[in-house]
Amino acid sequence: MNNKKISKFKVDKSNRGYYDHNNETISLRGDTQMNKNAYHELMHRFERLVPNLLDIEKAFTIAEPRVNHW
Repeated sequence: MNNKKISKFKVDKSNRGYYDHNNETISLRGDTQMNKNAYHELMHRFERLVPNLLDIEKAFTIAEPRVNHW
């Protein structure tokens, strides 16, 4: 288990979504794509906090190539 302290993060609104790990901020576009944008930016956060997450994602994608994730 990862014993790192997981802190709260700020959510902001901007013209372009982004995740800023140093400032612990997720910024979302305020348009109809906000949900997809939120998922995308949260995944960047998870990639920083969960060890080997990219390897796990890759293994899943190879194992389940026909799954429509969206």
